[in-house]
Amino acid sequence: MNNIVKIQKVSVIMKFLCGIALIALPAFTFYCWLLLDSETFLSLLQESIPIQTQYIGLSNRLLALVPGLIPIALLMRGAWHLRRLFGLFAVRAFFHEEIAQRLHGFAFMLVFSVLAKPVAGALSSAALTMNYPEGERSISVTIESGDLTTLFIGVIFLIIAWVLREAHQLSKENAEIV
Repeated sequence: MNNIVKIQKVSVIMKFLCGIALIALPAFTFYCWLLLDSETFLSLLQESIPIQTQYIGLSNRLLALVPGLIPIALLMRGAWHLRRLFGLFAVRAFFHEEIAQRLHGFAFMLVFSVLAKPVAGALSSAALTMNYPEGERSISVTIESGDLTTLFIGVIFLIIAWVLREAHQLSKENAEIV
């Protein structure tokens, strides 16, 4: 089996996995925020605030879910771009102009999901603690080292997409000259 066929097969698998991610990301998010019992749910949260289960009801969880969906939606859009990218690879469209667009779209969504995460976390923590007694409510803003790594990788992909767009433009200009 030659390398092109291998790339096609891996691309079909990755396209499928990106499709699964488009379904699994929101499904898992809704499941965790709305259906898990309070103790299990709160153990999954990586908040830097003390969580008091007696003050957190379904309304708090619903309000906290809304801003939490913003980074998830951005990641889903990124997965959609990846799915389209691997779809192009699966049909041997290796030099198609859309490759750079899809890579740029994925990287852009990755960067913005990382940037949205601390804001969404702050809003979610405010919603979770809004029923706490006065003086015990809090807002938590967290930036993790994994987020910084993801941000760095996203910026690298943005630069690679930029280079690919410029290379494609140069290729078109050179083809017109000949």
